[in-house]
Amino acid sequence: MYAQKYARPIDGVSQAAYQTSFRPYWPGNVRELQNVIERAVLLAKGDRVEPVDLPFDNGSLPEGSPAGTGGMCR
Repeated sequence: MYAQKYARPIDGVSQAAYQTSFRPYWPGNVRELQNVIERAVLLAKGDRVEPVDLPFDNGSLPEGSPAGTGGMCR
């Protein structure tokens, strides 16, 4: 959806990026997930979203935040 919206040649999300996003599962709400995916599509260097394109892989989330530590949704 976002690749089409921004005319980006993104084919999908790598397995590593998917596993990084959902360990053990997504700790936020759907809107937060949409924002992360939209940002990753815009920042992706290649044709797939990779872990480095995600905010919690490069340290941009505050330390101790649920997404950054792989915490669970409450």
